Amino acid sequence: KDFIAFIGHEEAKRITKDDARRWRDALIKRGLAKKTINDQYLTSLKAALNHGVKEFDLPYNVAANIRDERDAPAPIGSKGYSAEQAKAILQATFRGTSKNLEVPYQRALFWVPWICAYTGLRVTEVTQFQGRHLREENGIPYLLITPEDGSTKGKNAWTTGIHAHLIELGLLDMLRAIGD
Repeated sequence: KDFIAFIGHEEAKRITKDDARRWRDALIKRGLAKKTINDQYLTSLKAALNHGVKEFDLPYNVAANIRDERDAPAPIGSKGYSAEQAKAILQATFRGTSKNLEVPYQRALFWVPWICAYTGLRVTEVTQFQGRHLREENGIPYLLITPEDGSTKGKNAWTTGIHAHLIELGLLDMLRAIGD
């Protein structure tokens, strides 16, 4: 819809490579991120035109090689949290929320920041963790992260230790109580 509004018609055969380039440039001027332009806007246009090539008599996809090729902007500050920010987030977990959330969501609001802080796991890896993957070897508990449970970085399985403070906060008891 955005592209059609930009070029002023919806006739695929009239779309030119220049139309696609001008639209890309207009999206850049709007301040949209490179990833948003490439992965959402241009991908949608390319998919629609590919359908026209495959199913109808559109000779080729004029947007096929159009991309936002800008260099990534220089980072501003650290990607991570400052010590003060991390402390504020973790302290806030003890206050809970005023929202009327179901117990699993309340549990997540408390535990996810703590587990991420102490293990370096990604949020998706923590939230998809299943109790059956809580393991112990020689009295040392650890988490087994597996791609079978959901996405993992690199699609690999690995283990991560459990910091004593997480145990003190009750992580093992909580995981055992909810089970798989």
